[in-house]
Amino acid sequence: ISSFLDAKLTYFFSNIDNNYDVWTVDNNEDLFTYTDRMGEDDQKTLATAIKLNANFIESIGLAGYYQYTTSEHNIINSFDGDWGNNLMWENDFSFDPTSEGYDYDFFNHTARLRQSDTHELRIHNNPSNRLSIVLGLYSSLINEFDDAEGYLFGGDATNVDCTFDITNTALYTQATYMLKPTTTLLLNMRTEKQTMNYNGTSLNYGEELPYVSLNTENSHFGGKIALINQLNESASRSISISRGFKAGGINQNPYLSDGSRLYNPESNINLEISYTLSNESTYANIVAFYMLRNEQQVQISSQQDPGDPNSFYYFTANAGNGYNMGAEIALTKAITSNLMLNTSLGMLKTHVDEYLFDSGEESVAMGNREQAMAPNYNYSIGLKYKHETGLFTKINYNGRSSYYYSDSHDQTADAYSLCDIDIGYKKGKTTLTLWGKNVLDTRYSTRGFYFGIEPPNYDDKLYVHYGDPLHFGITVTYDY
Repeated sequence: ISSFLDAKLTYFFSNIDNNYDVWTVDNNEDLFTYTDRMGEDDQKTLATAIKLNANFIESIGLAGYYQYTTSEHNIINSFDGDWGNNLMWENDFSFDPTSEGYDYDFFNHTARLRQSDTHELRIHNNPSNRLSIVLGLYSSLINEFDDAEGYLFGGDATNVDCTFDITNTALYTQATYMLKPTTTLLLNMRTEKQTMNYNGTSLNYGEELPYVSLNTENSHFGGKIALINQLNESASRSISISRGFKAGGINQNPYLSDGSRLYNPESNINLEISYTLSNESTYANIVAFYMLRNEQQVQISSQQDPGDPNSFYYFTANAGNGYNMGAEIALTKAITSNLMLNTSLGMLKTHVDEYLFDSGEESVAMGNREQAMAPNYNYSIGLKYKHETGLFTKINYNGRSSYYYSDSHDQTADAYSLCDIDIGYKKGKTTLTLWGKNVLDTRYSTRGFYFGIEPPNYDDKLYVHYGDPLHFGITVTYDY
């Protein structure tokens, strides 16, 4: 627009149209399913953003930008709720629909429309100054419309029709001050206010449940103080203490008791130290941390009706306190001019205090163990060879330890390791890559639920979702 002002317009459209069919009652590793109704995993997204950048450093010593973004997401998620078919139930589980008097046949369908608008204004002074300051203002408005239906073919099951209106307003600032040529002090702060309005109606087997209307308002504060010391041209170290937060919210499932509708914000205090080495042939980074979590949010799952798999729900609750502590190590090393080594290791120890979950009929003690989805270690080691002719190859081996699937049961995933390989050729601005993921075709689970879905007794059992098997493809990229 001018020498001081420029504008950037971004338009984004995405149309994802996928089937969804991943769960089986026998957890077979052949990835064979028995469903008689195919699910969907679809999303259409339309987004537009405009960003105005202003630079008046030379004249008034300030620069900054304003950005406006608007987006609309149409999402459909559906799946066969019983994961099977009548012939399978009759032959393998001795469930005869004729003698039982009904077909064990469920389907779950959720349609969601989410619209959002965001504004952000940020200004800063010359970052080369001894004292550098950034000020920012952010706001967002999200409107969401959900229509969730759990069908029982031949009759009604459940239905939820609801709206969310979520408003966030935040003010943030960051200042860096050079105490001396090798030492910098960093301070940042963020204050945020969130309001949420929820209105919903629901049906349970044709019976209309009480209308739910909830309004919440929460204020949050976070910040960080860090001291960064440059030891020499290639090495630095830092220490920081910070306070973070996660917003509270509303659970919308119609089976929930009134006491489980709302969940509170979570806050944490994190202490972190790090060391970094970076030169022409080596990059190494070591980080150790300890995080104390207050009003920790956990994900809980439960099934209310043993004969209705659509009554299985997932919601968020607060568990009191907990902690995360661990270390991360990353190393990139040029072994020769053509061969590069990449390695990383993460170690984690977690704990969540005991807490009570109100299921509506009784209080169940949970916690007093490690957190869910938190493996004690994960690792990666990779080699990349690049020849002067443009040929290259990469091999990466990565894995993780066992971990709890959920905060609501004690079933665990097995440890696993995966291998990926790339072979390619680069000439000028064009790169051709033949890639393979999970080339050893390892079966590994990524999610696990523990509940009863198999008639006629509906005994609780672990059901797992396997990660992607061996798959490969060709990618062509052109840099311009």
